[in-house]
Amino acid sequence: TIVTGLALFLAGAVSWSMLFGWDARALDVILLVLIMFGAWRFARTRRDRGGLKWRDLLLFGLAALVFILPVLILPVPLDTDAQGFGYLALTVRLSGSLHTLSPFHPEVSYLYAPGFPVLAAYINARTGLGLHTAQFGIAALLAAVLVIQAYDLGVQIGDARRGRAMALALLFGGGLVATFIDSHFTTVLALNFALACIAWTLRYLRRGFVFDLLGAGVMLGATILSHPDTTIILALGYVPFLLTIWLSRERPMFKRWLMVVIGVPLIALIVVSPWLLSMRDLLGSEIQSPFRRSL
Repeated sequence: TIVTGLALFLAGAVSWSMLFGWDARALDVILLVLIMFGAWRFARTRRDRGGLKWRDLLLFGLAALVFILPVLILPVPLDTDAQGFGYLALTVRLSGSLHTLSPFHPEVSYLYAPGFPVLAAYINARTGLGLHTAQFGIAALLAAVLVIQAYDLGVQIGDARRGRAMALALLFGGGLVATFIDSHFTTVLALNFALACIAWTLRYLRRGFVFDLLGAGVMLGATILSHPDTTIILALGYVPFLLTIWLSRERPMFKRWLMVVIGVPLIALIVVSPWLLSMRDLLGSEIQSPFRRSL
């Protein structure tokens, strides 16, 4: 529910900013609607879910502690990636532009996924936290939620034991912690959506609910809006994933499988279409660095 709401918020925020300009008050309305929707969904699904065991709650608490401690200890995020994301978030907050470095360098245009800068700019505008603190806090929350998602996916494809194994592997495998410490915050954001896309897709193949298909498409769109590298990785794995599903022992209905092949990318395209349309000049031109070096 958290990741679904965040994906819808980012899609709505980016679309609104592209169509009507950046406005934190408009994003407040989008967030309020999504909170109400999330509360309704939680009330409907709560009775269908079993309770978590104490060891699961302990695991989630440990994940939260692992990622919160660096935020409390370090004065600023490590590595230069956070500086770049913070700069983009500052340009979004000050100028509302998602593709130029206004107001500092309005002549410079850039092409990059706007999801994390928009999120950081909104949190900064509404809380007054410094951009370095806002980015670090958002990333810590996202990393902890990603561990919970790994657990949920493991339960979905197996049982609670498999869910714990997947969560532990993600938490202590080293990759997620290194990504977080190295300030690859856009990667952490996109991984949440990529994992959620897989989970929604599996639910649709099993149940055939249109809501699950929409969820998978929205998650794919949110991945595109968050991080281009993760989008490419997800796309490269999507075709083998679909072939594996089709060749599995419990083969899904052909109609559902075909809807996943065509419907999920189509929904994702609709989600990102406002951003793509606003970027059409950059997408169709040769991008050159505005900085010149004398030899």
